[in-house]
Amino acid sequence: MKYKAKLLTIAIIISFIFCSCAEIPEKGRYYDKYHGFSIEFPYAWDINTERRPQVKNKAFEVEIEAKNPVENTGDIYNETVVILIERITPGTTLDEYYNEMIEGAFAEGFETILEESGNCTINNHEAKWVLLKTDLRGNMLRFLWYCLVKDDRAYVIACNSEAVTFYTYRAVFEAAVNSFRFE
Repeated sequence: MKYKAKLLTIAIIISFIFCSCAEIPEKGRYYDKYHGFSIEFPYAWDINTERRPQVKNKAFEVEIEAKNPVENTGDIYNETVVILIERITPGTTLDEYYNEMIEGAFAEGFETILEESGNCTINNHEAKWVLLKTDLRGNMLRFLWYCLVKDDRAYVIACNSEAVTFYTYRAVFEAAVNSFRFE
């Protein structure tokens, strides 16, 4: 009996040691192990993983949306940070995907202005970004999109808000984007 108790004690100690060495997810970080990424969404924003969007001949594999809760009754459009993942033809370059994304934005039929764009690095991966201002049925919106390509997938991190509140939230959006990493 004492032998079994010692073995049980040793097994518990060993399992505790191995469990304590396992990587513990960071609090406040959203993990998608299947698609191999994680991101920190703004604190207290609602996270929705249920939507599977179709956008003009594009079938995104997944969409994760973090939405700012309505602040007041005057909010017509909540601020959002959205992750879109699309399976792409192997060999598609970042430039090719980005150019197709921009062409699609202007083909939607809304009055759209490209305000800023550039290159950056997210989690040691080359990325491109664009800031668009769009008149969506009388509502002026700003869309800050970051695009990355890894293997056979394109990742778009889309940060969206009403045009008048965009600069209030830009630092929040950029903090979320900068927290994105491939796992």
